[in-house]
Amino acid sequence: MADLKNPYQVDVPISYGGDDYRSLDGLTRILRILLSSYIVLRILSSLFLAVTMGDWPRVLDSLNYSIGTISMVIQAVSMLVTLTLVIIGATSLLWIYRAHSNLPALGARNLSFSPGAAVGWFFVPIANLWKPFQAMRQLHCASQQPEAWEDQSAPGSLIWWWLTYVLAYTIFPVLHYVILGILVGMGTTGNIPLVMMAMSIPGLIATLLFLNLISSINRSQKSAFQRSMALMAASDGTIA
Repeated sequence: MADLKNPYQVDVPISYGGDDYRSLDGLTRILRILLSSYIVLRILSSLFLAVTMGDWPRVLDSLNYSIGTISMVIQAVSMLVTLTLVIIGATSLLWIYRAHSNLPALGARNLSFSPGAAVGWFFVPIANLWKPFQAMRQLHCASQQPEAWEDQSAPGSLIWWWLTYVLAYTIFPVLHYVILGILVGMGTTGNIPLVMMAMSIPGLIATLLFLNLISSINRSQKSAFQRSMALMAASDGTIA
């Protein structure tokens, strides 16, 4: 009987050390700065939204600050948030691609996702609800234990990151307009800032978890690469 082969499996040659490995330090540093900036902008946006609620408009008016001015500031911050998010998305995909590209050099084999597939699944409707998570699970486990990554299980932080990511960037964008439509229909538009603040929470949590995730994977890959280089050096010494 012919051997049945997983059509999604990528045949990757095993190599320890060498030119295939590229440090993630620089890209991780850039991504950490972008993610931190996004968190700060999100918090600022929520603070500005908060001052449009309750008695704050009257207080601001007494200080010669109009709601119109605050609204312009909120719009400017929102544009910065959107721009930062787009840059983060592009940088994150580049980081994911490069991190997956390092796995063969660290000794990982029987990989189910190539670097291109790990990035590409984010753009496939429906499948992008779980395939990118599986690819990130492979990346996390293969970075920690390249030779035995299939025996590792996904950490809780990775699962929570994906849940909050899907909630923040897949479900909430649709739910946002539904809730706004209901509030406008009920004539309770004063609650809109509160709803917008509440809906930003999963995105902040996902960002914090992703920040921790990329740092952890970067550390794991550096440690695995150092181990592989030490193994190669020891092997060369034995042969000599």
